[in-house]
Amino acid sequence: MNMTEKILLIKTARKNKGLKQWEVAEKVGINRSYYAGVEGLKKTPSLRVATSIADILDIDVKFF
Repeated sequence: MNMTEKILLIKTARKNKGLKQWEVAEKVGINRSYYAGVEGLKKTPSLRVATSIADILDIDVKFF
């Protein structure tokens, strides 16, 4: 799976849950701009943050 496919999977999972970026960020305890960087694979989250996002979006943590 290439980067574009991973980004699309993460974004689609969030949208399928009916969540905005700020809502996921708030649930995880990070700011929205940091979450946007994580979702776009421009930021590398800590294991705790990646696990929290994966749990919220019901995706595998390996996508980060």
